[in-house]
Amino acid sequence: MSRNRISGMLALLAAFVAAACDSSGVQAPVTPTPVATVEVSAPSTNVMVGQQLTLVAMPRSAAGEPLQRPVTWSSQNVQIATVSSAGVVTAITPGAVNIVATSESRTGVAAIAVTAASPAPVAEVRLNVDDEVLLEWNGTTQLSAVALDAQGAELPGRSVQWQTSKPAIATVSDNGSVQAVAAGIATITAIIEGVASNVGVRVKTAPVAEVVLEVPASASALEVGETVFVGTRVKLASGQLVERAMTWTSSNSAVATASSSAPVAAAVEAHAAGDVTLTAAIEGKSASITLRVTPKPTHDLIYNRWNAQNASEIFVLPLDVAGGVPVRLNAGNVSRDPSPSPDGTRLVFAVSQIDPLGRDQNDLYIVNRNGMNMRWLTSMPGVEDEPTWSPDGSKILFHASDGSGLENALWTVNVDGTGLTKLTTSLPAGVSDPRHAAWSPNGSRIAFTAARDGQHKVWTMNADGSDARQVTTDDGFDVGATWSPDGMRIAFSRYNPGVPTNGWDVAIVSAAGGAAVRLSLAGDQLTPAWSPDGNYIAVTGTAVAGQGTQNLYTLRPDGSGLRLRTVNTGWGGGTAPAWVSRQ
Repeated sequence: MSRNRISGMLALLAAFVAAACDSSGVQAPVTPTPVATVEVSAPSTNVMVGQQLTLVAMPRSAAGEPLQRPVTWSSQNVQIATVSSAGVVTAITPGAVNIVATSESRTGVAAIAVTAASPAPVAEVRLNVDDEVLLEWNGTTQLSAVALDAQGAELPGRSVQWQTSKPAIATVSDNGSVQAVAAGIATITAIIEGVASNVGVRVKTAPVAEVVLEVPASASALEVGETVFVGTRVKLASGQLVERAMTWTSSNSAVATASSSAPVAAAVEAHAAGDVTLTAAIEGKSASITLRVTPKPTHDLIYNRWNAQNASEIFVLPLDVAGGVPVRLNAGNVSRDPSPSPDGTRLVFAVSQIDPLGRDQNDLYIVNRNGMNMRWLTSMPGVEDEPTWSPDGSKILFHASDGSGLENALWTVNVDGTGLTKLTTSLPAGVSDPRHAAWSPNGSRIAFTAARDGQHKVWTMNADGSDARQVTTDDGFDVGATWSPDGMRIAFSRYNPGVPTNGWDVAIVSAAGGAAVRLSLAGDQLTPAWSPDGNYIAVTGTAVAGQGTQNLYTLRPDGSGLRLRTVNTGWGGGTAPAWVSRQ
């Protein structure tokens, strides 16, 4: 470089230094530009709990020029978020907080919103059981469920919803408690935030607490060769009634047996006459029924029935076959009170009609069972009715009144219409209104009912009308009379005026007299007729005392086995039964 150039540069430097010095020759200090504002910037104003963000603070001059000056940081609520000296904000708990940057007493603020952290999604729900839960009929169990994330870590505090597929089998409460309700299988499901897990619950059947047998009324009148069905159910310890097949035993298998072919019922089969106890057992519990089996009647029933036009016809109802239907006899439609001959080939009956001259006719007729050879037997003034054929087949016993209602008497007539004889001419003083007469089995005596001092009682007398004796003396209004086949007892119908709701019942008294045994049964039982085999008494009856259609029933002499015989309502019921030999 040339000397001249160097000299020039030195001169310029000297001039500059001179300019920087005061007149005294001392250098003046440089004053820094003051911070006017602090500008704080943030990548986001929201941060989730547990996360961080870094703030940047820029001091600026009044002219807005950036200044490189120190900055200090502070949080106005360190419980919500803290800030480091480098401006790194750490979120602590949800809320709003101001983060302050300070430089040379100037401050800048960043408003930060701390939000709750997004929960980790549930990847799996795990139950405290892996296999099917087995419960007793009244058992309970406690289930629990936890939520797991994708890494298998437990997510605490998650809410569980519990569901059951069959609340009739098992229920589940909000806390996972499972309660057995009934035998079966149900599925219990735990759901956490849409993710489910389930387990099967099998409830055991409750043990049998009681055997329940539903015995039909027909079982009380079981006859040889018949089958009835007994309902079979059990009451469980839970109180439920369910159908079950039973194991049956018989105290006398020669008389009757029972077997369950289905859970709903057992078939009881009657093999021979006698008493038998049948026992059903299951799971150590049992119940028994005691039945009496009687032979099928040896005779059929002959009777009359009234129709809606007030006409009466005579029918025979066969009792030797199941489902037997009434057979009408050709005896006209004004016929009633039939009584068969001992061999069953003929019958005597009462007729009530208006004759061709317009007069009331109430007489007796005889006809063959096939409807042939009908002939007029009696033609007395007044009314003849209640005929009964004698055991030896020679006479007809009947009731007659003079038509005024003042005189009632018992008569006999030979089957050919001869020998008309009044029997009740020598009754004891004060005895009146003799009716409802019946021959003793050997034909030596006659039972009837009559009134004395206003009390209708059962009486007997010799077949010729002598030796009248009062048989019943205890309270009651007695009508009808029928002998047991051995001649030792008399059955009749009794009404108790003191208890009208009891209606008419059959009562049985010794033929020698004494207190009667009343067979108290539902409904009414009238016009009794003791069967020749001694096993049954046929009656005219109603299901409710004083109400309903009259039908034919049979019962055993001990009062058991009440059985409806005119089972079809279309038959029109029936009255005044008698027993007739089969043809």
